[in-house]
Amino acid sequence: MSAYASTPFQQAVLQLKMKLYGVEGDSQRWEKCTELTDYKLGFATGALYVDRYFSEADRLRVNICLKFFILTVLFRRSHVKTRVSESS
Repeated sequence: MSAYASTPFQQAVLQLKMKLYGVEGDSQRWEKCTELTDYKLGFATGALYVDRYFSEADRLRVNICLKFFILTVLFRRSHVKTRVSESS
């Protein structure tokens, strides 16, 4: 991230973003802090949020849904491979 870079480098990055993405100006200081925190501690802050606001039952329900989803994807993927093999 350019947050630690020198001012001239940050200005060059801003000019690049303006050309590539149509950004109109530099981010506010609080936005830069939020982005940097999310980049460095995203998983940790996410885990703290889940621990605080979701019950054990909520987590169990999500885990069951994810396992069902993964099994469905794996089954369909193997089914597609089988069909491709049969048609060759």
